[in-house]
Amino acid sequence: MPPRALYRTDQLEIVKRKLPGILTSTIKEVACLAKHCHPDEVNHLAIILAEAPTLLHHKWLAQIMGSVPINAWVEGPDSEPYVSSPKDASMRFLSERLPKRERTKRDQLETFRAVLFQNLLSGMTTRRRHFHQPMLGIASQEELKRCFPGWTQPPTETNFGLELLHLENSLDATATYEEQKWTRENAHPEAEALPDGVIRQCSAKALNLWLSQLAHWIREDTLEAEKGPSSMLALVSANLSANRATLEYSALDNRGVEAAELTVNFLKALNAKGITEVPFEMEALAPGAALNVLKGILQGGFSHGGTFIDPGGFFNRPMTDSDINIVVTWASQVQNCYIQCQAASKPFTAVTAAHGSSNNLFIFALTLVGAFYQHTRTSQEFTGRSNPFYSVFPGRALHKSKRVIHPPTHALNVLMQTYGLIFFANSNWDLLPDRVVARAETKRIKKSHLQQLLHFATKGRSSAELVLLHGRLRAFRRQSMLAST
Repeated sequence: MPPRALYRTDQLEIVKRKLPGILTSTIKEVACLAKHCHPDEVNHLAIILAEAPTLLHHKWLAQIMGSVPINAWVEGPDSEPYVSSPKDASMRFLSERLPKRERTKRDQLETFRAVLFQNLLSGMTTRRRHFHQPMLGIASQEELKRCFPGWTQPPTETNFGLELLHLENSLDATATYEEQKWTRENAHPEAEALPDGVIRQCSAKALNLWLSQLAHWIREDTLEAEKGPSSMLALVSANLSANRATLEYSALDNRGVEAAELTVNFLKALNAKGITEVPFEMEALAPGAALNVLKGILQGGFSHGGTFIDPGGFFNRPMTDSDINIVVTWASQVQNCYIQCQAASKPFTAVTAAHGSSNNLFIFALTLVGAFYQHTRTSQEFTGRSNPFYSVFPGRALHKSKRVIHPPTHALNVLMQTYGLIFFANSNWDLLPDRVVARAETKRIKKSHLQQLLHFATKGRSSAELVLLHGRLRAFRRQSMLAST
């Protein structure tokens, strides 16, 4: 039977409409893939794609961040290619603590993704399903929790998506190793931040090392991949995981831009008031004492009649007791979240030693004070609201109502990245703005390297190649875990 009889023209059109964004390819390439490589799967895939809106809504692909079209790739700092962030790019899946309304929305998206993954897997022939099951089955909660420290129920992901998470962490760990190696070889003081040029070089070297390693594995597995029963359904599933990760880095990049805008002018204003370093009163305090001293410093500088208040200047309005209480409470929460995030790819004790002191707490508090005076805004985690943005520092009506218990996901990430810019752009607890812009660009470059790694690993591959690559990544992770015990 000729291949054209295996599907209807309208079904091919559905596939050609959705897959260019999912596979980051051209319509011509998708048509070739469908008509010449997988004609027997067009019918099944078209049915799944056509039914998706009834399971969620017509913008389902954008809501699960499943599309990265070719034109999303643009040129960034240092001419590095990166994926620009569409309005739907969000970190909505990366927070377990959400208000009830948003939690319900996220749960709906998580359920939809799980059903979609299952439909794609079950739509394959028995032979293909058996071959792809190890890669495309849903990852266990126990394994996912290693990537999401402190979570009770991590986001739903396939085994392939899980290994991509570990690949991202491996790139970060390799870059950190290269930075430490440079520090030793150049006798650079450990207390001083590395030059941004060095950080960029180390990140680029780590990326090239991993690109070479992936290419080596793929070359070694070429003959075996050619024998494997490749599947277009499997390609869709694997690329949905890669696209979500890629767009989360785009959303994270947006938060970094917001953080940089917050940081520079705020530090300049602090310096103009004579604050160029963390006050010595914050040095080496126990947690309870640190909060009390922090509150006193904030009250002395920013409350009514405070030494920094200048009606015609940057600090043009006093903070109320309620505002200061929010700063003190959230500073500790943001600090804990930052440590948890960093500990996903670095030893917890080392992260705590670097970022868990009372001096660090003061910098976390400054991020909130800066957001207050800069009127910093960030995008909503979920689309559909009349106002697509909200204030990072909660409005007084909100925190008086006690509805804001902790920072929302995007606000939290703006604050954490602001802390990172202040901390890593300075040495010896200085609070200077001189290196912030360069540091912000460096962070953007490192995010682009992660996106480039995901693209190289997943795009333009057959699903058989991805199955074998998944096995390689899983074996590497297990060997690394054994080596570290």
